[in-house]
Amino acid sequence: MTPIALAAGALVLTFGAALVGMAIRPALPDHHVGDASKDTVMRAVGLVVTLTAIVLGFMVGSAKGYYDDVRDKLNRIAADAIVLDSNLGRFGPDSREARELLRQSMGSAVRMLWPEHAMTMSAPAADRPLDGLERVQDVIRVLPAHDEAQRSLRARALESSAEMAKEGWLLLELAQTRIQAPLLAILVLWLVSIFLAFGLLAPRNGTVIIALLMSALAASGAIFLILEMYDPLGGLMQIPPATLEASLERIGR
Repeated sequence: MTPIALAAGALVLTFGAALVGMAIRPALPDHHVGDASKDTVMRAVGLVVTLTAIVLGFMVGSAKGYYDDVRDKLNRIAADAIVLDSNLGRFGPDSREARELLRQSMGSAVRMLWPEHAMTMSAPAADRPLDGLERVQDVIRVLPAHDEAQRSLRARALESSAEMAKEGWLLLELAQTRIQAPLLAILVLWLVSIFLAFGLLAPRNGTVIIALLMSALAASGAIFLILEMYDPLGGLMQIPPATLEASLERIGR
């Protein structure tokens, strides 16, 4: 399910729980809604509210950190690609094959990470990005180095390509990370319990209903943000491919 659908489901469940609480309140015996009962219920709900606030804040912070980490690794890969191409360019015509392979690898990365993004390339990019980088490294190792300066350039080029491969593997590992479904289910269950208690204790009037609706919207909005940031390469908060495309345009020039 999409983040919007899951957030909408959380909104329906939480606000629906408040309405259910309001609906069943008149059927409860008076001593169930008396001051002593209200005080006990509010203390219990206060504990759940505190736990929910802590977990929700932790999840938002964790999702933001994950989102920033993916964006940072994409920026590093793009920067390393530009540095690598610059070093290879100093070898002259001998580095043409390596630079073309690097260009194809970056194009494959864009297509793999953003499959719905239309991009025109002058050459096909059939290999997986990391496979392409391994081929780039193989070509760099056999580049002729006629003096100490070229040997130093070749060493820096190998270092840049190795760093790109490392960041690429880390990015692939990060891309497999998703929010744990049991954690999300427990969070929604807590929210439903809270809003059910609010509905049981709140008076039935328009102001209270609107306040509960806005609170439910805020809670479901937080869930939406968490889910969106755990999918940084898709959805409404997608990290654009502009960074990798910018480096792609500079490679080989």
